[in-house]
Amino acid sequence: MHRYPRGRYCNDEVFGHQNVQTLHSPVSLKEMDQRKWQVIAMFRKPSQRLLSAFYYNGMFAPGIGPRLAELHEKCDRPACFARFPGIAGCYARMLTNSTCAEQDEDSFDSGKARLPEALQVLHAMSFVGLSEKWDLSICLFHRMFGGKVNIGQLQDLHKGPAHEESYNESLLEGFEDEVDEAIYRAAVEKFQGLLREYVGDDAETACGEILNPPSETCSCAKVGRECGFDPGIGLDCGECPRARLRVLGLDPDETALECSAEGRCIIEEEEEGLFQW
Repeated sequence: MHRYPRGRYCNDEVFGHQNVQTLHSPVSLKEMDQRKWQVIAMFRKPSQRLLSAFYYNGMFAPGIGPRLAELHEKCDRPACFARFPGIAGCYARMLTNSTCAEQDEDSFDSGKARLPEALQVLHAMSFVGLSEKWDLSICLFHRMFGGKVNIGQLQDLHKGPAHEESYNESLLEGFEDEVDEAIYRAAVEKFQGLLREYVGDDAETACGEILNPPSETCSCAKVGRECGFDPGIGLDCGECPRARLRVLGLDPDETALECSAEGRCIIEEEEEGLFQW
């Protein structure tokens, strides 16, 4: 959103609204109803999410609070992390206005009490996609809401330090996050229903053009542009992401930053790679 600020690139009726939220934000049925929110989400197989969270920098457990030190001390393998009180049931908590991990060990029930409401929230969502069916999910999204596909939507732009396309689930030593698995099964069912409704029975064929994207010359990274519009290939690489100036200790609001005709982000202190994709 720093490269493509919504005020310039987005229609007011889509992502131009001042209250648009992204990232790992919790939601509740009450909020969706009272604020007339349209909520969309991509769901990941719970076992894969647990493994990814374990390998993320310092273990991903937002909401666990001061018990994070205990988690680090006790758990040096994925199976221990998954079984640690407060970890299982992330989807159930996020769908009922809470944090991914739970701080109170005494009340921890792996999200079981939250499951009925969580399923209600899922069914009320405007769109549900699956990480394991990413390209089909992107196809479905555009079939439902319009707009053109950008090749960047089909690429993994935020790989973690220990990223794998599919983690070895045997590392969980038989652990299953039962509540989140139930939510994931419901997400798969809703996703398949939306595919049938908006794409058709043969989604792979219907989405063929999207699932076989054009040449990677349509990638800003591949053509070496950090910003600006390349009329030769019709590629818009957006604005220079000012927030990255903080890496150099510079104030994003006070520092002169401009995009050159060659598509380079120019500042007085040249920092190689600071603005690359």
